[in-house]
Amino acid sequence: MKLLCFPHAGGFSPYYSFLKKAAFRNINETYVFDYPRREITGENKNANFNRYIDSSVSYIRKKVLYNENYLLFGHSMGAFIACEAGLIMQNTYGQPPTGVIVSGQNPPYSEKYEKGWVCPEDPCTFVEHLGGIPDFIKKDQRMLKMILRYIETDMKAIQTYDPSIPDKSELLECGMIMRGSDDIIINPKYDSYWNRTFRKIYSETVFTGDHFYFNNVKAEVIGLIDDFAGSQKKETV
Repeated sequence: MKLLCFPHAGGFSPYYSFLKKAAFRNINETYVFDYPRREITGENKNANFNRYIDSSVSYIRKKVLYNENYLLFGHSMGAFIACEAGLIMQNTYGQPPTGVIVSGQNPPYSEKYEKGWVCPEDPCTFVEHLGGIPDFIKKDQRMLKMILRYIETDMKAIQTYDPSIPDKSELLECGMIMRGSDDIIINPKYDSYWNRTFRKIYSETVFTGDHFYFNNVKAEVIGLIDDFAGSQKKETV
């Protein structure tokens, strides 16, 4: 089984190296997608979230063979990507994910009930408040400048996100939910809306911590993902 991971706003693959290096029992290949932000934004620098989704679907189709078992993992912005890409892979290409792991995010459908995502006036400060800019990046001015640009681009793109509303026949089969107990993004009143994306929830785990809770519980997160992969394995034809 393969595991494909999609980062948060401003995030990139090294944040999730602990998953790439993990000694899974039930997963034999792990990939972390780096959004091609320059290609997505184009010359006008106005990113559309559909282009993030489309680029992620293209990536999945390159990495996953027909009828092959695979899991999608997404944290924060990446959770929206994982859900939407999973729906497209299933309902457009007939190649559904074996399961989808959503981390640090509200259900996509919940956005339909509010005014939608609005980019903070200072998106970089907002992400830093969440704990999304590691100290080693802050010490490297060149890298910091690049990450701040990524954050602003990604968070403005989320403003254009128009979540899918699948019919019951189009729902993803199974999801797993993980989040931090003190995550300021999470609104518990939306928990029930996960049934607008998944037929069933394998588990919902709340760890002690903030938006980036997994930094302190990497072994536990790896174990949960591995167990989920083992439980969802199916025979290929």
